[in-house]
Amino acid sequence: MIKIVGQRIELKEATQQDIDEIYYWKYEEKEQEAKKWNGPYIPESKMTIEEFQKKWEQDYEIAPNTPNTLIIFVEGKLIGTVGSYWVDKNTNWLETGIVIYDKDYWNGGYGMEAYKLWIDFLFSSTDLHRLGMSTWSGNVRMMKVAEKIGMKEEARIRQARIVDGEYFDAIKMGILRKEWEELDRNIRTCIFSNSWEVNLLKFKSRKDWWLSTIVWVAIIFILGSGVYALLIKHWIFWDL
Repeated sequence: MIKIVGQRIELKEATQQDIDEIYYWKYEEKEQEAKKWNGPYIPESKMTIEEFQKKWEQDYEIAPNTPNTLIIFVEGKLIGTVGSYWVDKNTNWLETGIVIYDKDYWNGGYGMEAYKLWIDFLFSSTDLHRLGMSTWSGNVRMMKVAEKIGMKEEARIRQARIVDGEYFDAIKMGILRKEWEELDRNIRTCIFSNSWEVNLLKFKSRKDWWLSTIVWVAIIFILGSGVYALLIKHWIFWDL
């Protein structure tokens, strides 16, 4: 069971109860605010709960021990999902995405934290060369989130999407592994897999790792020197 712990959110593999709750948000919740932003131009037929469960199980893994979807929790409350799907396995082209269903958690930075952890996890647990994201020009928030985690706009197909009778651009964004490795990733992530805990502390680069090590060694040396000086002074005092 994979569990990724961030500063305010957790990403977990779905239980049956979680799948049922996602079904509610996706098909039964009255307002459907998330759908207005998450691919509103894509026709979608309502599945039965049995069909939804079956599809979830069929599409579960993108790679061994790497699920295609994790559930986003804030203080134990399910608020959305992060996901991925193959565009082309032959070229390792994987698309990613995020949906925050509960609008009470919009504009609070939860989506960016969850998406950043998801991208970190996918790059860390696979040998993928790049990760992509597709959206539309009307979803400015998603574009900003993708940009903040290091993605770049790679393609813009003008007026290729229609939402509420208005034309919008189709947007393609992505990040290469090399670009991801160069980013500042000072986030502590705890991944629980098969009851084993792995703590990953990522740094911007090997140079930053050495710099951080040197700083800590210097701090320890200074503190140690101070303690040593006090001990010497103490001994001299008693010798007198």
